Amino acid sequence: MSGARRLAIAVAVLAGAAVCVPGACANITGSVTDATGVPLVDASIGVVDAVGENTWHAASDTTGHFSLNLSTASPAAAVFPVTLYISYSDRCAEGPRPALTMTITADGAVAPPVVFAVNPFCSLIGESFAFYPTDASAYADSAAGRIISPPGGVAYLHLQIPDRSSGIALSYAGAVIGAYPNGAAARVTAPAATGSGPLSLAFTVDGVASTRPLGALTVTGGAPPLAASPAGTDIELALDISGSMATSDPRYLRKAAVHDLVERAGPTDRLGAFAFDDQIDPLFDLQRVTAANAASLATLGDRGVTERGGTDFSAAFAHAYDALTAPAVTDPARRKYVILLTDGSQSAGIYDNSHLLLAGNASGRPWPICVVQLARRLEIDDVALLKRIAAETGGLYTAATTPGDLSGALDRCLGGATGSPAVRTKVVTFSKPGSSRQVAAKLAGGLASAAFRVDYSRGAKLSLVLLDPRARTHTLGAPGAGVTVKHSATAVSFRVSRPAVGTWRLVLTATSLVSGRFVAHVRITPVAA
Repeated sequence: MSGARRLAIAVAVLAGAAVCVPGACANITGSVTDATGVPLVDASIGVVDAVGENTWHAASDTTGHFSLNLSTASPAAAVFPVTLYISYSDRCAEGPRPALTMTITADGAVAPPVVFAVNPFCSLIGESFAFYPTDASAYADSAAGRIISPPGGVAYLHLQIPDRSSGIALSYAGAVIGAYPNGAAARVTAPAATGSGPLSLAFTVDGVASTRPLGALTVTGGAPPLAASPAGTDIELALDISGSMATSDPRYLRKAAVHDLVERAGPTDRLGAFAFDDQIDPLFDLQRVTAANAASLATLGDRGVTERGGTDFSAAFAHAYDALTAPAVTDPARRKYVILLTDGSQSAGIYDNSHLLLAGNASGRPWPICVVQLARRLEIDDVALLKRIAAETGGLYTAATTPGDLSGALDRCLGGATGSPAVRTKVVTFSKPGSSRQVAAKLAGGLASAAFRVDYSRGAKLSLVLLDPRARTHTLGAPGAGVTVKHSATAVSFRVSRPAVGTWRLVLTATSLVSGRFVAHVRITPVAA
């Protein structure tokens, strides 16, 4: 946590004040402030003398100051050295903070400053608190001292002020945007205008009015995402592996998505992937996909996709943000993109709107989230949340219930991320064995590569021949120069390096059917150099 947001307790100990008769008492005074001098109210200060029989107590006032008068005369004489205990009730801590201690050896000693690492505010949305507002739509980033919100969004905050406070008001750009009648809490409503600026807090306690800086507010939506460019895109793939995915994705389309993205990544793109339920399982870090690592990255995706636990979007988007901003890989000039595959239900705690980390990142341009919902039954609330996540980050939402749906959904996601949408997609149906179909596409010059992918039903058998503009044939067994082939039980993909200009043709022949028919989904995708 940066020094500007760490709260410090600076204790100055002074002895022998003029109000005491010399030799009869000692005054210990001090102050409790943050690192910028903002006072903290109701810090607890206690003193125990050397024999442990005499104690004195005080609390910091509205200015952060405290005063203790220790008698040095009978019957309750203070025996030096005395021990000073200082504690502060941190509303945002998971448990009680231990008291800080110091020893005062004689009248007039001055204690060194003591630092408490506490946040100026935190969200009421979370397992630690009993109050669960249903309309929160902003993200309270307490560690960074900021709120990120769409226009008109709402956040609920715990504030580091006493419960007995009144007149609580938060101001932004000269207008009050937050207030709450119940002590150290506030409801904040972002303005309609986009922008960013400081938040200030005003409150009254014990009849004394106080003001202080609270943090910053960013209202998102002021700029579109960066356009895809030859400079490349950083893509994080988030795969839901919660227990419900066993019924939502029994065919493991999530594994196919990893293979597809590895195949489609351009020469300047970087790809990372992780699986999540109520925990995070990194699969591979952000990196360029090359001929040397493509197979191992796809294998890591295969191994990482399973089912367990609940679904925590809060952790998933926070991890995606951290992965895209990791010091070893971050590049503000590169486009950033997240692809989420999920069945759509937040089940591990209350969602904290952490997708807004991607919308309100430091670049000033949102990092889109493309949401693909893999669910046989779409719940209204789940769809509404996923659509909001996509819309507020400048991304896309689509639902996929079949392999064909997924193929189209990924094409839209990847086309948006890399600027390489498919030039041809087609659904081909066969009704008898031995019948053939042809899908053609004209490719322009200067491409880095082109992918010819066919997805089909498990159990069916298909013969494929790729014809280049010179009518040379490329097959699974003999792909030819510059062509690589990948295949599984439900997909075949030809990838052509530096494809020739002209019309390419994919000839499909059904050699066996499933339940009397055969449906294949064909996608031809160029990747710009």
